Amino acid sequence: YMDVTGTLGGITLNQTGREMETVLLLMLVYLVISLTVSTAMNAYNKRNALKER
Repeated sequence: YMDVTGTLGGITLNQTGREMETVLLLMLVYLVISLTVSTAMNAYNKRNALKER
């Protein structure tokens, strides 16, 4: 996360000067990472869930 924030929030923002687009892009990257981890964990949980009677 620190590399993404440093690259998008620092370098890209300083070179382009477009705050709104940079923040939206950063939010989109975090959303994709979060949804990917959530999907992987849900698949793992479904596979390893305890069997009900």
